[in-house]
Amino acid sequence: MPTVTGLLVDALKVRRIHTVFAWRKGLRTAVQTAFSDSPIQLVDCPTAAVAARLAASTARLSGQLQVCLFAGDAEAVELVGALHAADLDRAPVLAVHAGPGRLSEASLALLSGRCRRVTRVSEGMGAMQVLTALAAMQRGLPGPVLVDLSPVADHTDAGESSARWGLRRKPLATADVGHASERLADARRVVVLVGADDRSVATANGVRRLVNAAGAVVFHLPQASGVADPDHGLYAGPLSWRCDVRAHQQAIFDDADLLLAVGLSSIHLPPGWDPGWSDRLPIVSLDAHPPSFSLPGCVVDELAGPLMELLDRLRVAAFGPAPEDDPDACQAHPAWSEERVQGVRHAWVRAEAGNALAALVRAVQAPQVESVRVCVDAARPLAVRTAAPKEVLACQGPLATLAAAIASRRTDPKTPVVAVLSTGLPPAAAALPAAVGSDLVVVFQGADPGFAGLYGATAHRVEGPKGLRQAVARARQAGGLHLIGVEAHRP
Repeated sequence: MPTVTGLLVDALKVRRIHTVFAWRKGLRTAVQTAFSDSPIQLVDCPTAAVAARLAASTARLSGQLQVCLFAGDAEAVELVGALHAADLDRAPVLAVHAGPGRLSEASLALLSGRCRRVTRVSEGMGAMQVLTALAAMQRGLPGPVLVDLSPVADHTDAGESSARWGLRRKPLATADVGHASERLADARRVVVLVGADDRSVATANGVRRLVNAAGAVVFHLPQASGVADPDHGLYAGPLSWRCDVRAHQQAIFDDADLLLAVGLSSIHLPPGWDPGWSDRLPIVSLDAHPPSFSLPGCVVDELAGPLMELLDRLRVAAFGPAPEDDPDACQAHPAWSEERVQGVRHAWVRAEAGNALAALVRAVQAPQVESVRVCVDAARPLAVRTAAPKEVLACQGPLATLAAAIASRRTDPKTPVVAVLSTGLPPAAAALPAAVGSDLVVVFQGADPGFAGLYGATAHRVEGPKGLRQAVARARQAGGLHLIGVEAHRP
């Protein structure tokens, strides 16, 4: 009979987990042996924080369950930032503590606020506790789950428990859109605001079709860059927190008669932030799962279910099927003009004109350089264009940015990746060992302090966006790991 630890490994195997990110220091021998006897590969990480960041970033990009292993209370503190990011991104991450003892009550309390579920494995119920924790990740709202795999799991018999228990995902029901479709059909000034809860290509297509049919103005959160079509005439850009841009955006909300909030949760909005729309503006909220946090304002309908299906059902119920000869036709009678919305776009472009970080991202995206995915250390809007979901991935902090770039190379090896840091290289240095051997370009401020020699990378030192554009092109052609330090432009 397998032990509870063996049952966990078998359960991950049947869930098609091929790699687990691990900080091996302090991991119990029995746990390492159980993984080495399975086809699951343990990916060695230089710290527990890097292991958690790689798991969270990979889950964010792939939408699939990812696992990280760690040991010790000190390492638990390092996981806080990564698990918080996974919670915000609704990324399914299983963090397993497999140290020589249990996590302390203080560590559990610290991590429980960042996790959807915390399970401490006990001797009598260990098998069912492990399987229930895994099942919760598939049946509830996606997010991080913590399992404290105590030493008793290494010798406790799992009994007749099946590793496949809880594997079958319950289908998400699609809500009735009747009342909401009537509101949409009657509205003439519709605004669509896209949140960060689902940034898939399918959702982007559903948003595009609905926005076109309704003739709606479309905003998006900075984290949802690429889900809205930037070439649409009524594309108003990212929702900005800057006062000079918000005045233009608020004028749009003041004139709107309906707001469709797609995958938007108030957890992604700054605490105490004034949303910019009136309490009288009716809001229809669409999300893949029932909302955990209510949106500010007058929410009249809350629809839960697969987002693309919800968007398409709402569109067809309000306006009928799209014309066969023009599937992206406007089927409503909107009162918006493109000139009105262009003023909003121009406002945030002007506001970001002097943003050095945005200039670097635009240089990386320049037409002379092949299409790349940019992981950028920026949580606020940048005046850059994106043509596809996740083409520009906003991250919180240098370490998270580099980890996201490494994870992107692992999940999609065919897409070139550039990480753009807002700082020098040292704050992200902990993740560099995980980048060894990767085709990856890392852009940072200042000069390389000597990391290139340590990790077999090629160091570059350039001046300004023009020099960066040329260096990225050379680096992409040469392949391998490249560290590009950008000096401030000197007149």
